Amino acid sequence: MVRGAKRGENRFGDHQAKKVDLRLTLIRRVIENIRHRRITFPNKWQLSQFVCDEVNNILKKEYPEIYSRPRGKLTVPTISTKNQRYSRELDRLLSEQESENNYSEKVSRIFELELELDELKDENQRLNKYISSISQKDKNNKGIELLEGTDDRDDDMVKVDACHKIIMALLEASDETLIINDDQIEDSSRIADKVVVCKTLLKQSGLLESYLFKGWESE
Repeated sequence: MVRGAKRGENRFGDHQAKKVDLRLTLIRRVIENIRHRRITFPNKWQLSQFVCDEVNNILKKEYPEIYSRPRGKLTVPTISTKNQRYSRELDRLLSEQESENNYSEKVSRIFELELELDELKDENQRLNKYISSISQKDKNNKGIELLEGTDDRDDDMVKVDACHKIIMALLEASDETLIINDDQIEDSSRIADKVVVCKTLLKQSGLLESYLFKGWESE
């Protein structure tokens, strides 16, 4: 003889709670696998579709009696919007992936800026050597033809000015990752070895005395 529920006993509620707990466990299992495989999704709807398919596959293989019941399968609307417990798990994963992407983009940008700075340092050194050689010739009275040849000197100044503009543009583009501190260029994202361009090299470049730097500082 079929026995009814005892007074105060809510069999339907207990069944629903167990069903939610099981689904939540499987959702977390699928999400942990997504983290491990480093799979990314462009939006919550596509993530919901993937998680639903994976959870339903597990239900079909491991819990066939639940899978075969009416409403036994998980649906995309349920996981994405209707059930807040399920939805929060998806939101948490998407938030983690967004943070990782932003961090990766910043690291990549810093790496690009460091490469560009290395190239500028090399160019600066070549220019400084060239300017030094011109100064030495002038002191030894062997650079009279350079004093008369103003076109060459003007061309050198144009090159130096261009390098200064590039350096200032890179500093501004780095969004305060690269800063001028204590008369040297430093990488503020580093804890150690912050110096990118030392005092001596930056002084030799003439940047700190240029109209670009002084103008930017006074603004």
